[in-house]
Amino acid sequence: MSLLNFGSILGFAMELEEESQALFTETGRDDLAKLAKKHLKELARTRRENVTEMILETIEGFTREPFQLEVQGEESLKPVVQRNLDYYTQAAEKLKGQAEVARTLKTLAKKYKRQLDTL
Repeated sequence: MSLLNFGSILGFAMELEEESQALFTETGRDDLAKLAKKHLKELARTRRENVTEMILETIEGFTREPFQLEVQGEESLKPVVQRNLDYYTQAAEKLKGQAEVARTLKTLAKKYKRQLDTL
């Protein structure tokens, strides 16, 4: 399924964070679960504050498929963190015309990069 606009990109990001939070909680990684919860709040705030951007720009060539993983158990931790890093990096590039949103996504990518380095 294509991610065609600001709303769908942030909505899918929120789905990824919810999935990540569930995995992190299940595997006892409370530090990562708290991080995912903070990311959800940040994404919701960004979506709410930039709602007027939702209808302005159409995005092409960005789909959910490369970011959908089978998430189960401890062995999924590193792939999920890498997936989230990749998603935020690519989403920021797709939304670079919306500077505040792109900056938020880049910040989330940096946070996942730090987490990936510690796994």
